[in-house]
Amino acid sequence: MNQRTYKSFSGFTLLECLIALMILSTLFLFIGQFVHITQVIQQQLQRTKEKEWEVFLIQLEYELKDDYFVKVADNTLYLKSERGEEVLIQPYQTMVRKRKNGGHQPMLTDVSSFTLRKEKKQIQLEVVFLNGYKRWGQWEIQTTA
Repeated sequence: MNQRTYKSFSGFTLLECLIALMILSTLFLFIGQFVHITQVIQQQLQRTKEKEWEVFLIQLEYELKDDYFVKVADNTLYLKSERGEEVLIQPYQTMVRKRKNGGHQPMLTDVSSFTLRKEKKQIQLEVVFLNGYKRWGQWEIQTTA
């Protein structure tokens, strides 16, 4: 008689393959959702930084409108209020702040570099944020008679 002996080979059964396939497909589904959520959060953070920049521009415009320009030196804007108080807009650590009467108010945060200069009758500024985002602005200086 012809008898065949089958050796036992270890391997995946069909059921094990299906379970592994289900686990992999579930993982890929979650990874796709995670990437999507990360992109949405990044966009929201970028919009928040853009809003902070716009608020900073409005604040700076009001300062330039309400106070008298004195000078720009060492990336610092020197102004004088109507009451004769010195007002400074300057970089400090990772922010741009307004200093007045010994106190300070943060105007812009997460700043990597802040460059301020006077060109003829204009003030020009360039800001680079910690995330590499660059913005710039320019204002006409009102000279007093």
